[in-house]
Amino acid sequence: MSPPKVLIVGIDAACFEQLDPLVESGAVPTIAELLDTGVVDELETTHPPWTPSAWPSVVTGATPWQHGVYDFYGYDRDPDGELVSARDVQVPYLWEILSAHGLSSVVVNVPVTHPVHEFDGSLVPGYLATEGVDILVDGEKRQLDEVLPDYRVYAGQTATREDRLAEYERLVDARVDAAETLADATEWDLMMVQFQSTDGVFHTDGDDPDAVERVYRRVDAGIERLVELAGPDAHVVLVSDHGIHQYERVFYLNSWLKDRGDLVTTDESVRHAWNEQTKHTATSEGDDDTRPPLATRTLRGGLGLLGHVGVTPTRVERVLASLGLDRTVARVLPDSVLQEVVDASEYVDFDRSAAFTRSLSSLGIRCNVEGRDPGGVIPADEFDAYRTQLVSDLREVTAPDGTRVFDAVEDRHALAGRDVAGEQSAPDILLFPARMTWKISDIVRDEQFGETDEFSHTWTGLFALSGPATSVGTLNVADATVIDVVPTVLSLFGIDPPAHVEGTSLLDDWDPALVGRDTEEPADTDATHTTMSAERRFFDDERTDSSEDESAADEDSEYVADRLRELGYLE
Repeated sequence: MSPPKVLIVGIDAACFEQLDPLVESGAVPTIAELLDTGVVDELETTHPPWTPSAWPSVVTGATPWQHGVYDFYGYDRDPDGELVSARDVQVPYLWEILSAHGLSSVVVNVPVTHPVHEFDGSLVPGYLATEGVDILVDGEKRQLDEVLPDYRVYAGQTATREDRLAEYERLVDARVDAAETLADATEWDLMMVQFQSTDGVFHTDGDDPDAVERVYRRVDAGIERLVELAGPDAHVVLVSDHGIHQYERVFYLNSWLKDRGDLVTTDESVRHAWNEQTKHTATSEGDDDTRPPLATRTLRGGLGLLGHVGVTPTRVERVLASLGLDRTVARVLPDSVLQEVVDASEYVDFDRSAAFTRSLSSLGIRCNVEGRDPGGVIPADEFDAYRTQLVSDLREVTAPDGTRVFDAVEDRHALAGRDVAGEQSAPDILLFPARMTWKISDIVRDEQFGETDEFSHTWTGLFALSGPATSVGTLNVADATVIDVVPTVLSLFGIDPPAHVEGTSLLDDWDPALVGRDTEEPADTDATHTTMSAERRFFDDERTDSSEDESAADEDSEYVADRLRELGYLE
């Protein structure tokens, strides 16, 4: 008898708050059966509870303090920030650990796994990779379009609700198609497939239950195919990186810091990508000289006002595209006016500011310390006192109606120390918004408080395990966290977790031999203990970068950033 395979299904943003009604209505029968026959509980996520920090914790068993990814952007290689990748993940992935033990994996769409790297198996990168990214097929690098010509990482830009939902469905199907294709090319022991559309639909259509149900129905059908592919004896793990619900209020943190004198602003900005795209659209249609003056004046005033209230050019573009007006605006507005829209808001002067939040998704404050950070505003010998006072003041922040903004504010240095992985990217102060209904914005506005009805992340996802382990072992899932997933899966394979794994297996009294599991000891018994991202072998390490390569990389990064802005991850 072949030992059972392990199938991990990642459902981004899945939580019982949103999933229970779908289970009760019968919309997701496959998920319902897995929940009914398995061991199930809530799963606490990382700080911050976002895709780029949480999924690496799910697949490494380490907190961000060890794996080194805290946000969509990292600052260790570039002080201006660059989108994070597998190069930033400083501990081994689950599939690298398994590979060292002679086991093979198929990995599809897991975020922060590009560029492809050596291990025994196949991999299609997920979020933060660019479209057309290289993939791994049975240990060999291949071009995506040669193997999976219809595969896309991101939903395409759409103008209508129907088109948008259809695009989500296509992405779901593409994940399963990819898994089936790679399964044919790989003798696999572990398969992991992640679905991002369950998160995206809440960011774009969270107030539309029918839209959410439609996407979940498609995901449920995809999971049914994956379970069939894995076989009746497989262990099946359902896991999410965080939950999601509707937010109520906005706290403009950088505005608060500015009003205190901690933050300095500037009106200088770089040209936004939309500026370039719309300029190109206008000139290519050959009507630069026929822009109506009245329309120009009207749009100049309207878009300038939007800029002053914190609406970014990308958000303007998204609204206009939904109305079919984006090309019209490109034709009507001169390039100089588009630049005025970009410049309408204040921007943080990071070099001259003592403290700031870097992004909407940071949920933290970075201080600008002499000898450590560019600018070095805070003397090193005053850093501890400055940080302590700022933490104390933040804990007391209340809205005009007396409502507290934060449930907790913590000093990272007290929790995790000074020497953490990816230190240049790490926040110094951690923010925990009250009831996770406050959006902590990085936009600088005249006011400090606002309202919102958008959907965004919560601290609690879900975990479920079904299969042989549930009948021959005991599971203790109380107080489970995302870093417990890797040691639990390793237990299913009879493998002790490497030293970097901070989580604990949820399996008690589990003997893999009961179901015929036998694994090889790694040739180098310390291999999985010492592998770091610097030692991870990437297939593109030998490529010589040219100015043309760098230009293409910049365009790719801006494309990915635009997709993230459309979902509200970035402002």
